[in-house]
Amino acid sequence: LSYNRCTLHCVESSQKMSLLVLFCLLATTLGVPVDIRSSRAATISFEHHSNSEMYELIRSYNEMYPNITRVYSIGQTVEERDLLVIEITDNPGIHEPGEPEFKYVGNMHGNEVTGRETLLYLIQYLLDNYGEDDEITNLINTTRIHIMPSMNPDGYKRAHVGDYDGITGRYNAHNFDLNRNFPDRLGHNTVQRQPETLAVIQWLKEYPFVLSANLHNGALVANYPYDNSANGHSVYTASPDDDIFRQLSLAYSNSHTTMHLGLPCPNDNYGFDQGITNGAAWYSVKGGMQDYNYVHSNCFEITIEQGCHKFPYENSLEDIWNKNKEALIAYIQEVHKGVSGFVFNEDCLPIPNATVSVMDRDHDIVTACDGDYWRLLVPGEYAIQVSATGYFNVTKNVIVPEGTGVQVNFTLVRNGTNEITSTTIAHPLSPSQMATSTSSLAILTSLHMSVLNPTSSSMKRMLTSSPQIKVPKSSSSSMVILTSLPQIKASSSSMVTLTSSHQTSVTKSSKLNSPSPLCQQIQVDPDCGTWKNDITKHHSNSKMVVSTILTVTAVVLLLVVIIVAVSMVTYAYRKRLLRKGFVRLPSEDVSNVDTHYELPPLHSIATLCDEDKQQNGNESQDSESENETGSEVDLHVQES
Repeated sequence: LSYNRCTLHCVESSQKMSLLVLFCLLATTLGVPVDIRSSRAATISFEHHSNSEMYELIRSYNEMYPNITRVYSIGQTVEERDLLVIEITDNPGIHEPGEPEFKYVGNMHGNEVTGRETLLYLIQYLLDNYGEDDEITNLINTTRIHIMPSMNPDGYKRAHVGDYDGITGRYNAHNFDLNRNFPDRLGHNTVQRQPETLAVIQWLKEYPFVLSANLHNGALVANYPYDNSANGHSVYTASPDDDIFRQLSLAYSNSHTTMHLGLPCPNDNYGFDQGITNGAAWYSVKGGMQDYNYVHSNCFEITIEQGCHKFPYENSLEDIWNKNKEALIAYIQEVHKGVSGFVFNEDCLPIPNATVSVMDRDHDIVTACDGDYWRLLVPGEYAIQVSATGYFNVTKNVIVPEGTGVQVNFTLVRNGTNEITSTTIAHPLSPSQMATSTSSLAILTSLHMSVLNPTSSSMKRMLTSSPQIKVPKSSSSSMVILTSLPQIKASSSSMVTLTSSHQTSVTKSSKLNSPSPLCQQIQVDPDCGTWKNDITKHHSNSKMVVSTILTVTAVVLLLVVIIVAVSMVTYAYRKRLLRKGFVRLPSEDVSNVDTHYELPPLHSIATLCDEDKQQNGNESQDSESENETGSEVDLHVQES
């Protein structure tokens, strides 16, 4: 019984509990969705699915799991087939502030089909194990997962089973290679954009994707940007985040049963070290989708070649799934590594499209419409700067731990202009303390003491609202003293010195993504610490009401069951006493009593008589009289 999901999961088994069935019937009567599953871990059907079967299967998953799925189309192909996507998360249909978004894309080349099939299997595996497996449940609760099994259903229609390394069905209906159809980072690609390509480009604008993978066939390797080189030759062409892409690729390769071995395909005379490769080092590709994701959005994408055989026979699909299952899940988990958090102004309002920069790394990202951001990074120490038009920059030192991520929030102060003013922040606090600081520290580090007058109304309002900050009377001072902060141990080093330059810096070129139309307006608590989404809050309240009703109903039913059980036990006990002759029904006639019942021992009846005498106050004080009474009773019983 999963009350927190407003759903009752009734599981058939050889030993059915009547109470569970009663709960399910009651939930159905109340109109609560009841998900009756003949098997929680349904057997995956390892077979190829036609386009119509794929669409039907995706929609059936949504019907079976409406509380954690949503199906939508990002557009249509040349032949007007839907590019169908299934979203899997605990609150489908909305972007929850602070929750990263992830996507898988399969079957970009129509004749490369294992990505298409393994994604269908992955969907079923995630849904069947939600609420049953802690790892899967936590992954779905903390990630918004989008899966598009086929980007090229038109090409799939023309492909055929058994194709090992051919090209039949590879291209779309206009005979374009979709993985050569995106705008190129070097500006060399002027081919006509196809409907499938344009749909994916728009998809990237509407969702704040953080991480993605594009599944192919033809080799066994995880391929990362850059995919093209300046001269078009096979030359290792590293991106500014080459270390991150290597980490992402290894996350998949090392979780795959054989990819990390770097084995070559039968028709190739080369393998790949650790099962990963830089795309341009393998062969140069212009207009590739993974480079477009990285250059033109916040999304980091790699290309995963799942095997040598492009359209394998069905008898090998189960083995392919088993080899890729753990890798597919491990790769999704990478979305939670690095640095994430929120950027807001001194009024506690989110700042969308603020630029988040990692110093000495020439690749920026921008905040989403709720002011939230996610910056993938390998473990280490970084200086992260946030800037936005009309605000002073804020820079913080951050330590990214091993195996997980860290949350760092930023508060920006208006500079009274439409320009971005550089601010350098030096502090003796350790980066880990800065990363775990509260909003008071965020406000403190955002002050530009040499530009803003501490006696101004806006500054005074900020400082007086934070009792932890003492401001010197001199307006020329560039130092404030931190007296106490929650979650940070008080020490003599709790002093922050702010220095700045009066020069204005030009805004770095950033991805000017418009706020997602799917993001909802949010309200922020005054302390800039708790972010609330109106729709999420309403959804949570609704779940709480239903959960309360179900809980109260469960308690009432439990009490009813207990009362019935006690009544049955009492009835059985009274019947036993009746059979033994200890009690007699009020209307019972002695002549109607069955004579075959054995009389209880005489000393037991004598004891009952003694107790009855004591209650009536007729107990004899003389032991001799007591013996005589007992004898009379014995004789009376024997006569009866």
